Amino acid sequence: MKILLVNIAALSQRLFDTFPGSLKVLERFEFKTPVEPVFPAVTCSAQATYTTGQSPSEHGIVANGWLFPDVGKPLFWEQNARLCQSPRIWELGAWKNALLFHQQSMGLGCQIISPRPIHKHWGGLVMATYSNPDRLQKEYEEKYGTFPLHRYWGPIASIESTKWIVASTLDVIKNENRDMVWTYIPHLDYCLQKYGPDHPRNKKELEELNGELEILFQGAEKEGFEIVVVGDYGIEPVDKVIPLALALRQAGLYKMRTVKGREYPDFLGGKVIPVVDHQVAHIYCRGVEPDVVAKELQSLKGCRVVSRHDKEYGISHDRSGHLIAIADEGHWFSYKYWEDNKKMPDYADHIAIHHKPGYDPCELFFKHKIPTSWPPKITLDESKVKGSHGVLHRACDKPLLLSTIRSTQEESVAATEVAWFLRDLVSS
Repeated sequence: MKILLVNIAALSQRLFDTFPGSLKVLERFEFKTPVEPVFPAVTCSAQATYTTGQSPSEHGIVANGWLFPDVGKPLFWEQNARLCQSPRIWELGAWKNALLFHQQSMGLGCQIISPRPIHKHWGGLVMATYSNPDRLQKEYEEKYGTFPLHRYWGPIASIESTKWIVASTLDVIKNENRDMVWTYIPHLDYCLQKYGPDHPRNKKELEELNGELEILFQGAEKEGFEIVVVGDYGIEPVDKVIPLALALRQAGLYKMRTVKGREYPDFLGGKVIPVVDHQVAHIYCRGVEPDVVAKELQSLKGCRVVSRHDKEYGISHDRSGHLIAIADEGHWFSYKYWEDNKKMPDYADHIAIHHKPGYDPCELFFKHKIPTSWPPKITLDESKVKGSHGVLHRACDKPLLLSTIRSTQEESVAATEVAWFLRDLVSS
């Protein structure tokens, strides 16, 4: 059996409940069940779990970014497939696989397409993709134009990136003779974070997505593919920011260095390095007992702290922080560590996902409605952020698994079971 797996970012029961009829193409599916999400419920961890059937304690993708001790600093959105320490599900069988637009995919032996821009040395970037085999990049750019990375994520993420993804995915389905094709559609993630998951303007985004999914599903079914759709997490409304990094700095644990009046973390000399990722933060301790750090954080409202070895969370891995901070419902963590904006680092008010020591949802908002400079500046106003994820607080925020094939599974499925569900389908 040939399978198309479509991973739709932030696809949850909440969206179906709040915007009934906006995703009509999914309502006809034979099988729909909630997924118990992986922890942390963020992109890279979820994708690694879906492709391996293992938790972060086994595959090692403990967040979208973590501290790389040999480098001496946190890194986000690294794409090397070798970072995933468990075999992918198709490597355990004789299936021909394609993995499109997934993180930690570069270097895999299967067919892949991944955004891979060239960052110019003076700023800005050249939009491009990376593919295996090499010819796919050239063929698809000739057919569909340059991949619109600026529409894939960020302040102007939109359906335009989804159209490119759908077209290239259909091309793989029709012309590359694959048994399993995995593709990722992320743009819902950003409107839901910007406006909150229940905002009326999301209805238009869902209806646009519905139209593209119709095209994708019709093309796939024509080629004999069964379809599985899975969300990675749900977005919940948030209105409270937890200044985790600033609190650790004020406690004398997060060390700074000043360069030409601007403050930057001293990752080599500090006792504590916090790496925040939406509603979860890894806290690395050096020269200080984790219990001391945990006690310092007890006064932070909306924050609880656990050990990385806490079996409830499945994140006991050397890459994890010694402590894991978890945000309460309605809260999210800020990476900002400075008190005076005059001393903020040069990357603070720009889109700089590979420079910031944590995820910054303010990158979803331009400072000015119409950018007045290049690269454009982003807002510093954290109150604009209305949605976040990483921790499951309510059942309606569980991601969903849908399939054109009815399953015997009647209740929820664990995120670690999705890969085996797919293996059984493609083997049947």
